[in-house]
Amino acid sequence: NDHVGAAEVQSASELMETLSATAKRPAAVLLLQLELPVTPMLALMPLAKRHDCPVALKASPLSASTVPDACALIDAGVALCLVNETEAPLLLGWCDEPVLCTLAHAE
Repeated sequence: NDHVGAAEVQSASELMETLSATAKRPAAVLLLQLELPVTPMLALMPLAKRHDCPVALKASPLSASTVPDACALIDAGVALCLVNETEAPLLLGWCDEPVLCTLAHAE
């Protein structure tokens, strides 16, 4: 996963372009997860927006060190953020309150 970079961003961009040009609807969804480096994921955000492709983030594995990455992606236009009961409080800053939920963040 640490090898994801510019070449993969270019491949994803080309795929979104092809789908947009040949399909009657945009690519279904771009799914990101925190196992990948944040820089290429942030590079994909404007491309997905240009192709009307909604972006979902599986905020896993989420830790105190990856919360800023998750927030940067959400701020960049993630339409849906999927978290479990331990990730939601960490992402929301509710570390001392138990929460059972899936967090959806619409732009």
